[in-house]
Amino acid sequence: ITLVTLGAVRLGIGRLPAGTTTRSLVGVSLVAGIGFTVSIFVSELAIESPVALGTAKLSVLIASLLAAVLGVLLLRRSDGSGAPPQL
Repeated sequence: ITLVTLGAVRLGIGRLPAGTTTRSLVGVSLVAGIGFTVSIFVSELAIESPVALGTAKLSVLIASLLAAVLGVLLLRRSDGSGAPPQL
């Protein structure tokens, strides 16, 4: 998400919305990485070994948790105040 969006901006194909920073774009991109349901479903279809399937599920959950934590940290600091974003 980050690379394609920044590439489009640099090529003049698109532009970021007013008030959007690169930091907030990266934060939202990281939060988008939380979608682990499909990854676990595909793992169950593709992997037969119970040990390998367990490893795949744990890896997906850890990656999702890491994406969530990093995304929230970046988004909380994206406006420089450290305050939670106003909805």
